[in-house]
Parts: sequence; structure tokens; C-alpha cells
Amino acid sequence: MLLTHECIPYYNSHYNKEAYWPRKKNKTFQNQRINSKGRDLSFPNDEEAFVTNLTNQVASKLQEDIRLNYGRNYYEVRDVCSTKGIKNQSRIG
Repeated sequence: MLLTHECIPYYNSHYNKEAYWPRKKNKTFQNQRINSKGRDLSFPNDEEAFVTNLTNQVASKLQEDIRLNYGRNYYEVRDVCSTKGIKNQSRIG
């Protein structure tokens, strides 16, 4: 998903400049999602919201998690070489 999220703004900034720059300058999303620790998880601009929406469409088709804010998603896994989560795994010790 990271590659998709990076390719879309690159494409827009080079081939769809008329729409890209107004979205990039529109910062009305800021300060709308503040978490309990005071961190702003809002999108920094309309371009990020637009790109995340498109990326979420790809993620949905691939049955991967989508992003609802500008924060990160963390996942506990069995080891660094695995994509299998440990939620259903019983821990010993």
C-alpha cells in the first residue's frame, strides 16, 4: 500500500497539476482529529485525504486494512519475517 500511496501524488503533481496544487494548499482538514494524547491525526492537506481515499480503495480490493486518519497502524506479529498476527496465538510464560 505504501507504493500506491506514494505513486498517486507523484502522478498528480506531474500530470494533473490543475487539481493537485489546490488540494495540496487546502489545509482545512488540520486539527479535526486530535487523539487523547493531543496528537493531531488529521490529514495535513486535502491532497493527503484524496490520496488516502484512493489508496483505501486499493486496500479494500486486496482485503487489507484501510486508514481513517494520518496516524500509523501497528500490528503485533510472530516475528519480523512474518505477516501472521499473534492475536489468536496463546503466549507461553
